[in-house]
Amino acid sequence: MIPSVICGWSDVCTCFELFCLVSRTESGLYTVHSVSASGVQVIAGLCVGQDFHNYLWIGFMYDIRRYRPGDENAIRMLFQRVFGAELTSEQWTWKYKNSLAHHALPMVATGPSGELVAHAGVLYLEGQYQGERIPFLQICDVMVAQEARGQLGNKNLFTRLVRKLFEQLYAQFPNAFNYGFPGRRPFLLGGYARAYGLVEHARETALQALRPNPWLRVERSVLVSSDLDRLWQRFRKHFALCLRRDQAYVHWRYAEHPTIDYHRVRFLIWGRIVGWAVLHTKAERTEVVDLFCHPRRLRQLLSALAYWLNIEKYPPAFVLLSDRWRQTIAGESQETELITASATWKFSFPTDEVRQSLFYTMGDVDIF
Repeated sequence: MIPSVICGWSDVCTCFELFCLVSRTESGLYTVHSVSASGVQVIAGLCVGQDFHNYLWIGFMYDIRRYRPGDENAIRMLFQRVFGAELTSEQWTWKYKNSLAHHALPMVATGPSGELVAHAGVLYLEGQYQGERIPFLQICDVMVAQEARGQLGNKNLFTRLVRKLFEQLYAQFPNAFNYGFPGRRPFLLGGYARAYGLVEHARETALQALRPNPWLRVERSVLVSSDLDRLWQRFRKHFALCLRRDQAYVHWRYAEHPTIDYHRVRFLIWGRIVGWAVLHTKAERTEVVDLFCHPRRLRQLLSALAYWLNIEKYPPAFVLLSDRWRQTIAGESQETELITASATWKFSFPTDEVRQSLFYTMGDVDIF
């Protein structure tokens, strides 16, 4: 039987514990192993003066701290290990530059040798609530190395990391809206940590093409122009809770993106611009990544866009919208793996209110 013995220093720092297996050699050297789903791995050797049994459980300290300049290389390596995809230096710089400028810093955890084993990122975005400008803080790139997973309850590193991040963000930005789009498993972990509230299961809609009236025209446009600011000012009062979809946002989110080429179309009625959409074309589908217009014209403009895309020989078009707006458009929808979630840790946006008010598109989600 493995006795429940904890080294004295771990009693002071239980919030950073990873329970590890320790074996004793004949020379009195205690070897520390991490225990994970992949098996037992030696971490370090400890010379311990006490005569412990052959095996014991020991609390191993993780240091949870804010991002420091220079961490990005280790963060990108961890991203590759956890998600199996590359996060280039250019992508990281583009993604987090606004956050760093506003000191909305990611939270990381390091192991006993200083290696980075966990990360929780945050994107600082400009949004509005009931006409007032507020920060939008989107939680993203939450990842824990496999060898650092598996603790239960308050000792879980994911739980500690996210709570620490939320505490820091609340202290800096108490009026911010904090949200994200985790997958199902990360959402469940966030629920255990009492960090996330379920807004809705994000659904994707295959657009239905309808011939538009002759006075409605769809045309290609440059990606960034001053009409973005004019439309934002005209229609923003109709959106209670949303990102500021103005020229500055479109320039950063789409024109500056280091790896994806986007293009924009605009909608005109009797020659006057009434809306726009940002598209990303793949081999088998066209993604309507973002859009903005008066809410009452949403169905009309998206049906006209699908018709125009068919004429122009584009692949079938798909859009992802918050449920309240999705229900107003034509087309079959299906549930995705994404969960729309809002923070419930101290932040003052009740989930029910978010469900009724939040407007989001594919562009709110960093994977599109």
